[in-house]
Order: sequence, then C-alpha cells, then structure tokens
Amino acid sequence: MRDAFMSLAVDPTSSTTLYATTLRGALFRTTDSGKTWTRVADGPRAPSVIAMTTSDPATIYAGGSTGIYRSSDSAQTWTRLTLGVRTVGVYPLAVDPGASSTIYAATRSAVMKTTDGGGHWSESSAGLSADLFIDRLAVDPVSSSNVYAVQSTPFDGRTIIYKSADAGAHWAIASNVSFNPAALRAIAIAPTQPSTLFIGVNSEGVLKSTDGGSSWVRVNSGLTAVGPYVSALAIDPTTADTVYAATDPTGQPDTPAKIFKSTDGAAHWRQVSIGFLVNQEITSIVVDPATPSTLYATYADYGDSGQGGIVKSIDAAETWVAASQNLPPTASVRTLIIDPNSPSHIYAATSAGVYMSADGATTWAPINAGMPNVGVWDLAINGAGSVLRAATIAGLFEYAVSGASQSTTVSVIEYYHAAFDHYFITAIPEEIKLLDNGHYVGWVRTGLQFKAHAAEQIGTSPVCRFFTTAFAPKSSHFHTPFASECATVQANPDWLFENAKAFYIALPEDDGSCATGLTPVYRLYNKGQGGAPNHRYTADVVAHAQTVARGWIPEGLGTVAAEMCSPP
Repeated sequence: MRDAFMSLAVDPTSSTTLYATTLRGALFRTTDSGKTWTRVADGPRAPSVIAMTTSDPATIYAGGSTGIYRSSDSAQTWTRLTLGVRTVGVYPLAVDPGASSTIYAATRSAVMKTTDGGGHWSESSAGLSADLFIDRLAVDPVSSSNVYAVQSTPFDGRTIIYKSADAGAHWAIASNVSFNPAALRAIAIAPTQPSTLFIGVNSEGVLKSTDGGSSWVRVNSGLTAVGPYVSALAIDPTTADTVYAATDPTGQPDTPAKIFKSTDGAAHWRQVSIGFLVNQEITSIVVDPATPSTLYATYADYGDSGQGGIVKSIDAAETWVAASQNLPPTASVRTLIIDPNSPSHIYAATSAGVYMSADGATTWAPINAGMPNVGVWDLAINGAGSVLRAATIAGLFEYAVSGASQSTTVSVIEYYHAAFDHYFITAIPEEIKLLDNGHYVGWVRTGLQFKAHAAEQIGTSPVCRFFTTAFAPKSSHFHTPFASECATVQANPDWLFENAKAFYIALPEDDGSCATGLTPVYRLYNKGQGGAPNHRYTADVVAHAQTVARGWIPEGLGTVAAEMCSPP
C-alpha cells in the first residue's frame, strides 16, 4: 500500500491477520503480519473505522462515509446496516425540480438517492470513482434524468465531471476533459437552455459547454483576476446570456474578491463594484427566480472560515449592500436558498447552522431547534416551500416551514368498467366531475376511495400516471409511486406518460408496513385477463380479498402487497 493508514484492527484469534483502512478510503487485509496486503471487497466508501468480536472474528464491522457495514465472511461481502444518509455526513445536495421528493445527497465519495423525501435511501454511484470526493451535484432543470456530479481528490487536485442520463442509476465521464491540478469549484446549468453549462475552475477561469458537458471552451475575456480562480457562478433564470462569476482575492493586501457580469453568454465579462469585501471568498451567488434583478452573494473570510456574511443587489449586480444584520459575526455563509413561492423568505447555510429571513435579507433569525451544533454545507427546499432540508456532517435534517402553504388531503376515487372488467382511480376534480356525469361511457363509482395529498408533504412521494391504448378496444391506466418503476414504464413505447404528480402519498416500508396512523393501499394485477392489463389500488381489505379470489395477483411490498400508505 502507498497510502496513509486511518485505522487498524487485528483478528482476535489470529494475530497475523490484520485489517487496515487508508486515507484514500480503501480497506485492506493481510494474513502474514503485514508483509503482503490484499484489497478486500468493497464495503463502505472512505472507511475510517473497523471492528470485530472475539466470539466471531469472521464478522467485521466497518464505518465510513456511507454508513455502517457488516461482513460475515472476513470482508468478502458486505451488508449495509444504516439507512441512507440519516447518520452519515452529507455535503452537496441536488433536488429534482419536477419531483422535489427526489433528492441526491453526496456522502463524500458516494451519491445517495431518495424518491420519497428521505424515507428510504439507496446508493446511486455506479460508474463513479470510489477514490474521489464528490464536491458538486446538479440536476438538469428541464430533463431531470440528466444529473451531474463533480469528483475531486485532496491528494493531487484532480477533478472530473461525471454525467448520468438515467437519474443516477449509471454514471460516465461527461467528456475527456479533466483538470489537474486545478479544482472545479462551481457548476451552473442554464434554466432556459439546459444543454448550456458553466463551470468555474481554479487557474482555468470559466469554461462553457453548449452540448450538455461533452465539450468545453474557456470564456475568460474580461476576467481580470489572477488565475483566475472562480469561486461561484450563477445564471439568470430567464436568459442563458446573463451570467455572473465571482473570483477570489489575489492574496495581496486590501485586494478584494470580485464579481463579474456577462450579458452575452460569457463571451465578454465586465467587473461590477462590490465596494467593501476585502480578502473575502465569495462562496455563492444566488438569483431571485421571481425577480432576476435581485441577487445575493454569500462570503467567508479568505483567511478565517469562521467569518462571513451576505450582500444583496436589487439592480442586477450593479450595486451591492450589506445584508448580514442579526447573523453571528463569526459565521461563514456557504449558500442561500430562496422560497420558490415567497421570494422574501430566504434561508442561509452557515457555519453556525441555518438562518432564515422573512424580509428579503433585512433581518435574520436562527432555526436550529432539533439540529446538532454543526455547520451546514447545503440547503434545498421543496416546490411547495413547506419542507427545508439541510446537509450537515451529522446527516440530512428536515424542517417543516411554519406558515407555508400546506396542502390538504384529497380523495382518490375508484371507478369500475364492467365491460372491460377494469378499475381506475383519480384525484383530479375535473376528471371526477366528467366521470360522474357520464362523459366517459361505462365507468361508474365502486363506492371505495382512499386519501392522498395534492402537494408534497414531508415523507411523501409523487405518483406517476400512465395510459395505454395498445390493447384496443380496451384501454388502461397505471399508477406508481416508485421513481425507478416510473422511469421503466416511461421507456415502454406502449405507455403514454400522462402525469408525473397525479397525487402525493407516503410509501410503505420494505415489509409492506405503514407508519402509525396511515392506512395501507394495496396493488393488484389482473395478469392480462381479458386481453389487456389492469391494476387495482384499494385500501379496502374486503375488496382486496375478493379481487385476489378472482385470480388477481398482489404486487405491492411485503406479504400484504402494500403499494402506498394513505393519510387519515
């Protein structure tokens, strides 16, 4: 091994057998007192501790950046013991703009993904390097199956951009471009033109891609910083031509960080005056999505990460004013998030926790109840503005935003078509009215229904809806709350993707159980009886038993075949 050791454990029954973790995150074993070493099967990413018992030395526990793992066969295979990112450090976050219960979280060298707002997590790192840290994540604002991850290592400064075209299931290097020894510190995707990306790279400046990251060109005309070292980027949400970039201080006395603006897609840059930031690193630039002429910039002291603040512009970055009142003077600020439905509500990720402003950054107050005393790396908010998520070294935390518009429950009504022997559910009021008025001939209410949510709530998942006429004269609909199944059906040309968010509902555990107070909703499949597929979704146990007796197959989770969990 050519790496520094992090931890060492000796087999209690055989002193010549040792296990070692290294600074680069690898796990090795020796059976000859360290004369030779063999890398063992992959377990936790970046393992930092290993332990075993005297009674069963073949059982080994290892903890790392993706949680705690157990091996029962001397590290040949591993089983994860922790669930998702609840107890491990989380760094950058990225949220699917079309389904805000789908979250990507980087736990140093791995990407974890949830599709139900954090209820269940799975690793989505196939193709990523196990030896590189993940510094940035970004989701295409239009085609959310495109996700970008930036990996780097502290050992040689190497940085690589990876891209997934299938929502994190598989990753590949976006292009043959890599930066060594430069570090990529910022990435931005144009909301109006998502094939256009910008990255900020130490000593390279700003690079631009117009083909989804396949190729890059330097666009530094007018950037006057030494290097330049670009620490933050932002793009106007209404036009890809307006771009903002921040550069680091030069290190010379009284030489401040700088902010530049381009109105021609980064072909040319012009410096705008901040006026009073001296030896500060600008950590992020955030554009108000409702009023793009309003911008915020967060900063940290260039020599002391415990110092920082916020500045604000209301004239498209031409002039700036301080906006740090009530923030702790010793708190560095990493980034901001703006409530999409109430832009005057702003949340700041700081080294002293999360702070909120309800008046456009005029005043700030802490909202840290229930969170450990740790710094916050990143923030994300759901589309309803009701759930704030904070990434910390102690895990991912959620905050229910007080006063946010909360959705009420809706009734999901079941209908039956006797001639087809098909069932159909809907929560859409206009569709229910048409069905009840006989507009869709043959469909009648069964008298059964269950509750769901019209908008995302903590712990809920959006339900995809599909339609097919491939089995004419019969037609059929299909619903699923599982993002992976939704993506699979989207790839089937026989099915039309009708709605990504037909309604929201909680998911059961893997054994089919629902949380206390929630009612299981069962899914049953007709096995194509009558020449066309059909599924029934019901919370009624009698209807469930009767349908199974008719030859339908339970398809949900666990032995009870629960598909969803209905609120009261």
